[in-house]
Amino acid sequence: MTVINNARADVRTEERDDGKGGRNVTFVLEEQVASAITRPGSAANRAMRANFGVGQRLVKR
Repeated sequence: MTVINNARADVRTEERDDGKGGRNVTFVLEEQVASAITRPGSAANRAMRANFGVGQRLVKR
């Protein structure tokens, strides 16, 4: 398997035995996804708003 990371994003890999003689490889992009979701106007932020009705909370002062 080859992963090309042109964005230089931090990607963590986790590899486990699947119990059948094979391997399960998981690529974790947790920090990048969290950053994209919280960045106003990003594609991930727009998708969350459009598909799940998620929006920013207004702070009462």
